[in-house]
Amino acid sequence: MRKWLILIVTIAAGSMVSLDQTIMPVAIPTIQREMACSESLLQWMIDIYFLTLATLILAGGKLADLFGKRKMLVLGVFFFGLGSFMCGISQGPLFLIFSRFLQGLGGALLLPPTLPLVYEAFPERLRGRVTGIHSATTSLFLVLGPLVGGFCTEYLTWRYAFFINVPITIIALLLIFISIPKSTKQKESFDLPGFLASSSGIILLTIGLMEAKNIGWTSFLTITLILSGIMFLCLLYFTDKKAKHPFISFELFKNNNFKEAALNIFLSVFSLIITVFWAIYFQKILHISPMEAGYYVMITSIPILFTAPLTGMLYDRFGPKLPMLLGLITITFFMLLSALVLPLKNVNIIILPLFGLSVGITVALVSSFAAGIHSAPIEKRGSASGILGCIRSTSANFGVAVLGSFITTTQSHFFIKDLSKSGIDGTTATSYFKRFLSSETIEQFTSQFEHSYLLSFICANLLCTLLSFLGILTLFFVYKKQRGKTGHMELPPEL
Repeated sequence: MRKWLILIVTIAAGSMVSLDQTIMPVAIPTIQREMACSESLLQWMIDIYFLTLATLILAGGKLADLFGKRKMLVLGVFFFGLGSFMCGISQGPLFLIFSRFLQGLGGALLLPPTLPLVYEAFPERLRGRVTGIHSATTSLFLVLGPLVGGFCTEYLTWRYAFFINVPITIIALLLIFISIPKSTKQKESFDLPGFLASSSGIILLTIGLMEAKNIGWTSFLTITLILSGIMFLCLLYFTDKKAKHPFISFELFKNNNFKEAALNIFLSVFSLIITVFWAIYFQKILHISPMEAGYYVMITSIPILFTAPLTGMLYDRFGPKLPMLLGLITITFFMLLSALVLPLKNVNIIILPLFGLSVGITVALVSSFAAGIHSAPIEKRGSASGILGCIRSTSANFGVAVLGSFITTTQSHFFIKDLSKSGIDGTTATSYFKRFLSSETIEQFTSQFEHSYLLSFICANLLCTLLSFLGILTLFFVYKKQRGKTGHMELPPEL
């Protein structure tokens, strides 16, 4: 009975983090009216949560190994609940931004210990299955975020979108103390130089990616931020090689299962981000309401509920290679299919590939997280979970920045090209494009604008198709090389 309580409480904790990743954007217009704040402050209300999560989740994993997984889970749930309550009572934008920071801090502390605690509670033969159940539930709340936020904003108040976390926090804390025993601690020191190098690198790189869309990828500030972030991450590698107890266990990447799992998580989450732009496509090209767009995105995520547990069973039966490969192949196929059906502009046909894409991403993510964490020694699983969580968060930020910038740039190219065909030269076309969003005189070019967005969105789907195909090739290369060395596929270590 205790192991099922552990599964429930870790699902509850992880679901709160997932829900609040997507619950706020729909409430932003209402918050702006109530607080009369600038666009920049509104953006930081969303970005600070992701930035804090991506920056501190590595530290959360390391602290879970050093001071105990239960202790970090308790602290994480407490800070997340406190941040949620403060979000609900916020009267000004700066207070709300700080409250979102506390939520991100809580999420960074509570996420790394969740799956390792589940793995310690369940026998090895059930680990893939419980990973699937855990992933299915938390992913469902990720999808429900916009609907919950929209319902609270429209029928109650946007503050209830945060207040609902408070009773969950109280119940989760009680269940933690009842069901989870005290975790063992490691007699190691915390690598402060490594933490500072890691945090600086992730912060600079993430801000560079976030701002690139607004200030340009080739601007001096963008290039400086990204290069500085890469420099600090390189510094982390060299400092940790000399540290007695390094902040990041780079030796984990010597394991092929962990290495391939990390790559699959990055590629799968990057592909998952395209669904954010699908909601925009539904509204801009198919001219359906925001609520309808959210509904279509939600129903295409229903397969997650069934696919995740089945993937766990597949992992338990055949190991990591087969489900990871099936996931990438499914993503590649349905991503390509979605690009092909986009010109039909028929929502009933277009959503069909999204069901398959949901299946592929779920299979890839569930099997990759299970393989990555299971491949790590038990005393390093908090760190392994933190590393994989950081890769997931960084990939999401990277996906939003790259795909958003890619769609904008390619749309501009196609739009100018279409206008030129109408007899407008390149210079005039550029000025018309710059005026598009603010001038009513550009209405005559609506069809060209929609056509250019459609083409750019097709190209974005093809880009994701190419990346997932490269993941397939990498998977074959890694395991082929592995078989050449050992004669068989590497198995995760026994507990």
